[in-house]
Amino acid sequence: RDAYLLYTTGSFEGALLSTVIAVAAASRIRFPDGTPSRRSPKRKMGDGEAFVTWLDEEFDRRSLPREVIWNGTRMNTNEILYKWLRCSLAHNGQLPFEIILDIPTDPRRAGFQACTRNPKRMHVHITTIVLLADFVAQSPEARPFPVEFMKAIMALLQIDHKKCSANVRPQTIDATR
Repeated sequence: RDAYLLYTTGSFEGALLSTVIAVAAASRIRFPDGTPSRRSPKRKMGDGEAFVTWLDEEFDRRSLPREVIWNGTRMNTNEILYKWLRCSLAHNGQLPFEIILDIPTDPRRAGFQACTRNPKRMHVHITTIVLLADFVAQSPEARPFPVEFMKAIMALLQIDHKKCSANVRPQTIDATR
């Protein structure tokens, strides 16, 4: 509900922070402290790995792309979400210079897009907040989640909530173009 209020008043960074915190919580329910790391099985899975792994599984469950080429480097979008959005907002209180939150021309489009003026910068569509909220709302870890938050955002964006995962799709963008 807080994220919905922030989103509807144009405080997209606040809405994004609330949503990525919900993702972090859902990821720690699925992968509690002490879960073996998938990257280094002799170690424990940290918060970042839990966050990225949870999102990877959610993207895979919906057969959505999760890679982007940014500044000539192929990157996992979920690592961008963790490092460049979640960590920057939670620890610095703002997005880094390289990230620009924007309103896409098509409200059904979520994801990332290279900045044409500066290839070192990346546009993140605000509808990505809706996509992440949808992931959390539909995950078994987060029930009950205030589904009315998600429906209200989608109503604002004129998106049919029953077809959200089919309509709001991240785009794989080659940011070097």
